Amino acid sequence: MRQERSSKDLEGRIRYTFEAPALLEEALTHPSCIPRSEPESTLKTYERLAYVGDRVVNLLVVEELCRRVPGPPEMLEYKRGPLSSNYRLAEAARRIELGLYLRVGNCDNSEERKLRGTESVLATAMEALVGAIFLDSGRDYNLLGEIFIPRLFENVHKILTRGLSHHNKVAKLHRLAQERFGIPPRFCVTHEGPTWVVVELFFGEHMAATGSGNNEQAARRRAALAVLTKTMNLTCNLPTGLLVTKK
Repeated sequence: MRQERSSKDLEGRIRYTFEAPALLEEALTHPSCIPRSEPESTLKTYERLAYVGDRVVNLLVVEELCRRVPGPPEMLEYKRGPLSSNYRLAEAARRIELGLYLRVGNCDNSEERKLRGTESVLATAMEALVGAIFLDSGRDYNLLGEIFIPRLFENVHKILTRGLSHHNKVAKLHRLAQERFGIPPRFCVTHEGPTWVVVELFFGEHMAATGSGNNEQAARRRAALAVLTKTMNLTCNLPTGLLVTKK
């Protein structure tokens, strides 16, 4: 396993010292550290902590939005998505150079650089770091807010001040799908490189469109736009399995 920088240095960057250093080490351990020949390894990787951190990040963002943004719940949801997206989490991770602290498995230099710089890896590592601090601090939300809200809300004036625009295709698609089918669209990343992401958009098991962009957020927007254009805002040209409207 390779770790380019000391986790102690990371503690200095985020201004938090762990009572249980093992939690920080777990948060920084990429699944590639588990050898393929040992799938039952007891080594803990960042995935479980990221599951915790995902919930905590959403709660922190929603609480902050309630404090800053007036308007109905749908306005909060519209703004929550971009602020808790993989793109936003990865940007916050890059500001503290989180990729350089990750423990990765034995791989060549180009593959290692890709792992440390990939949006989904950085976003998951950021969620794991949040989850680790949440557990280590005794679930101290105020402390977590002090550490992470400034990073997640950095340079977000446009997100906080713009209204519900027709340009937000993903939010529009979510709303229409809930109204029409009672289910939200589902996005799956099918290709991810350092500078390009491809996603497929599903309704249930029906693949409706693909989209690509320089990050997952842009790819989702393009997939949503493709569906809305093709189906005239979900009014025609729908897959057979989706023709039954919500009861």
